Amino acid sequence: MTGAGRLLTCEQYATRVNNFDTNQLTASLSSPAETRPPSGQTLYDKLENLFYIEHEVNHLFEMPPNYYKYIEADETLIKIQRHHLPPEDWWQAMLAILPR
Repeated sequence: MTGAGRLLTCEQYATRVNNFDTNQLTASLSSPAETRPPSGQTLYDKLENLFYIEHEVNHLFEMPPNYYKYIEADETLIKIQRHHLPPEDWWQAMLAILPR
């Protein structure tokens, strides 16, 4: 999700993942305590808190949350932005057609 509450585009998501990956590599290279190559266990240890949070969030909802309302709102906004009202001269011509 973006700061505005919208879903990320594929490009934004890929950029964030790449930045996170780069930051993790930089952090692991700068810490001399861990000189062995990363393994599944070290990855799990680093992400253990996220697994716990995911588990807790899953129990908050009777049904899994979905993002349909955000997608529907985005599609509605796009449709509104595509819609153009006729110019004023068109309205004047329509008024001239109506009988008085």
